Amino acid sequence: MNTTDGLLRAIGGALVLGIRGMRPGDPGLEEDLDACARVGCRGVILFDRDVGVGGARNIESVGQVRALCDYVRERLGAGTLVCVDQEGGHVRRLRETHGFGAWPGADETPAEFAWEGLTNELASVGIDVNFAPCVDVDVNSSCPVIGALGRSYGGDWATVVQRAERSVRAHVEAGVLPVLKHFPGHGSAGTDSHMDLPDITGSWSRDRELAVYRRLFERLDVPLGVMTGHLLHRGLDDRLPASLSRAVTTGLLREELGFDGLVATDSIDMEGVRAGWSLEQTISLALHAGADLVVHACNSGRAEHAPDIAEAIGALASSPGAPSLAAMAWDARERVDAVMRSVRAGASGPGARG
Repeated sequence: MNTTDGLLRAIGGALVLGIRGMRPGDPGLEEDLDACARVGCRGVILFDRDVGVGGARNIESVGQVRALCDYVRERLGAGTLVCVDQEGGHVRRLRETHGFGAWPGADETPAEFAWEGLTNELASVGIDVNFAPCVDVDVNSSCPVIGALGRSYGGDWATVVQRAERSVRAHVEAGVLPVLKHFPGHGSAGTDSHMDLPDITGSWSRDRELAVYRRLFERLDVPLGVMTGHLLHRGLDDRLPASLSRAVTTGLLREELGFDGLVATDSIDMEGVRAGWSLEQTISLALHAGADLVVHACNSGRAEHAPDIAEAIGALASSPGAPSLAAMAWDARERVDAVMRSVRAGASGPGARG
């Protein structure tokens, strides 16, 4: 392996990519897994529908998802992370129409009592990482992507902490890494970060939104992840959103709040970042910010798929800044490995993977 190939796989090892297809032999799946293997990407993320072309994407049935997870690991390696967004309610990739449980959303009273079933179900089909629970405080009930969709546990930070804690513990027991989102808090935003970059400078409160993370970090001595949001707060960083900001990801989350777990970005195909930065810039900035996993769902109107991301990683691997990016990515890999070892060591649920 030459130097450029080594840098390519080091940087690629920090990426989680969306894939097309449901089963071995599907042309989109094989093309995407070839690209993932070429750059050594760390994981994949599954979706029920394809936003770009419409129709089903990765999910058909319980048995099919289990077989797909097995095949992904056969192609990419046993340590490949299979990720999903399974909050319950509006955000469910694994639905009852596919044979999975009809899990309630955060705004439904019994939601937190369903987490044991939901997380054991994820573990039983081979999911490693769930980008949930959503711990955004419902500050603006008309926020189009949080409050309006019933994704918040409530408008009081203490209520959010109490209800999210049960979710986190159920994930860890099942052997699935929970990832709190969307740091530093999306609940006050007036716009959807899928469509634009929300400016939360005037609506976000340090005492309210950071209290959720501070208290959960204090109360939970368990493996944990945090997803950084595409959210601009000019008092924290006057130029970059949280997901691309070292001041927020490293300075606020890691240094001020003392978080030493896994940090993943929200998907970098969202307009909250891509309206202002190219694909290569977004990957580079996210790693410089301190992200461990850079997520690209490859599932938007941009029609970017794993081969396109592999090409962008190749360009980064050939750039003058490649060695420093690769060093950051290797540090991130070690942190991800340590977190996932802790998750698997502490699992006791019936579906937990060894």
